[in-house]
Amino acid sequence: MKVEVLTPGASYEPSTQLSEWLDGTWPAMWSGFDVVLPEEHYAEVRNSWETPTISEPHGHVSDRVLARRSGSRIHAREWPTGVWTTHVDRYDPGAGAYQAAAHVATETALGKVMLGVLTSSAIAYAVGLWGKR
Repeated sequence: MKVEVLTPGASYEPSTQLSEWLDGTWPAMWSGFDVVLPEEHYAEVRNSWETPTISEPHGHVSDRVLARRSGSRIHAREWPTGVWTTHVDRYDPGAGAYQAAAHVATETALGKVMLGVLTSSAIAYAVGLWGKR
């Protein structure tokens, strides 16, 4: 399965080797797994992918992102050990307001806490209304 990794008009195109690696690991990344990036791709990712404007801290020392045509993005993180891992953000917050809201709500700790609070509040409200019957 060919993974289209660039947005139209992008000036960077991944090397053949990196493209093949991304294609081969796509099912695991799309399923939510972090995949260790082979060392031969570190320099290309560090030098050619974009630095995100904001990133939730997970203990990594650096990260890069590569937008995809589908509205998702590939997120690479460098860890203190020097190892890079990649995963997919299903929503690229740089692709627009909807994607940014969906990314925060579904892919960040803050968003999950906010959804939990909203859900708990809605349940408490519904129970309160039911109790007044």
